[in-house]
Amino acid sequence: MIPDSLLPDGLMMILGDRDMMVPLLGSLFCGGLIGAEREFQGKPAGLRTHTLVCFASALMTLLGLRMDEWAVALPAGAQIVSDMARMPHAILTGVGFWGPG
Repeated sequence: MIPDSLLPDGLMMILGDRDMMVPLLGSLFCGGLIGAEREFQGKPAGLRTHTLVCFASALMTLLGLRMDEWAVALPAGAQIVSDMARMPHAILTGVGFWGPG
């Protein structure tokens, strides 16, 4: 176990945020169930693969949802155009290439 004094404050805040942790833990659980079933069936993509893909997809989607909370110093007159639909689209594209392989 890592002592709290060695963890960055931002990480401790995320670990204590229920809106972030429930979906992330749920993605680990669901990915683990799917992966365990595939390992039991003897299929190539198993527990680790499905757990990591589910977790990464949930994490990237949550990060995309929270983009407006990021603190950024922009030059005068600069704009940021944020489109939440880009993150799920990128995830689906990646998983689409991973699936047939």
